[in-house]
Amino acid sequence: MIETEASEETIAEFFGSLNTIHFLTELCVERTYLGIQECEALGNLLTNSESKLEMLQICEAQLDDERMICLGNALSVNKTLKYLDLHLNNDSISLEGWQGLSQCLRNPDTALETLRFSDSTDADDEEATDKVAAMVRALEGNSTLKNLNIGCTSYGYDINITENWVWELFNRVLCDKTSIINTYASKHTLHSFMISGSHWYVQFDKGKYSEVRESIMYSMNVNLNDDKAEVAREKILKHHFAGESAEKFTVFASMPESVLAHAIAWIGRDKLGHSLMYEFVRTFPHLLSTRIVPDDAAGKKRKR
Repeated sequence: MIETEASEETIAEFFGSLNTIHFLTELCVERTYLGIQECEALGNLLTNSESKLEMLQICEAQLDDERMICLGNALSVNKTLKYLDLHLNNDSISLEGWQGLSQCLRNPDTALETLRFSDSTDADDEEATDKVAAMVRALEGNSTLKNLNIGCTSYGYDINITENWVWELFNRVLCDKTSIINTYASKHTLHSFMISGSHWYVQFDKGKYSEVRESIMYSMNVNLNDDKAEVAREKILKHHFAGESAEKFTVFASMPESVLAHAIAWIGRDKLGHSLMYEFVRTFPHLLSTRIVPDDAAGKKRKR
C-alpha cells in the first residue's frame, strides 16, 4: 500500500480482508495515514492464529503513542513475524510509545529476528537515551532477535547516547556476569546493533576505549555462533573461570560424582577449555587419581 488516500473505514476493511488470505507473508504500508481504527484492524491481522505474515514495513506514517501501543499489544502475542520495519516521519512518539512497541520483544512466543524502528522526534539527549534504554531493557528474556536498528532523529542528525549507564545496561543484557545461571540466561542471539544508522561503538564514549565497550563487542561477536549452547558455554568459561585462582573451581567441588563427570567433560569439550581443564586437574588431582584395592572374591577391582 503506497500513498493510499482511501477512507479510514476502507483501509480498515482492507486489513480485515487480509485475515482470509493465509498465504500472505509480506505487507508494506508506505506514506499512508493509519488511524486508530486501521491500527486495530492491522492488530487483528497480527493476532490472527491463521496468519503467516513474516515481514511488516510501515514507512513514513503518522503514528502517535496510542497507535504504537496498539501495535505493540498485537505484536506481544504474534508468533510469525520475523522482520519489522517502522520508519515514522512525525514527532509525536514519546517514551510511552517506545515502551508500547517494545512489547514485541517481550513476547515469549515471538519469532522476530530483525527490528528497525525510528521516528523524527526532536528530542534532547536525555529523552533519546531513555527511549533507547526502554528497547534495551525489553531485550531481557528475548531469545530470537538478531538485528536491532533503532533511533530518533531530528533534521537528519543521529542521536548521541552519552550516558554510560545505558551501555552498562546493554552489556548486562548481553552477558550478565553476576552468576553462572544469569550468564546462561543472557541474550545470546543479538549480533547487530545500530542507532539511527550509526554503529553504536562510534558513539560510545566518543570513541574512547573502555572495558564495557570491549565486553559488548565480545558478546555480540560470540553471538554470531548459531549454536547458542556453545555461546553460553564460552561466556561462562570466560567470565567465571578465567584467571589463576583456584576459587573459581569451588562450584565443581560440591558436585556429586554422577554430575561431576559431565561437568568435567563439559569443560574439556574443545580447545576453548584446554587451559581450564589443566588448571582444574592441578586443583583437584584427587578427583582423577587411580588406585588399586585389595583382591576380593570377584578378583581385582580398579576404582577411579
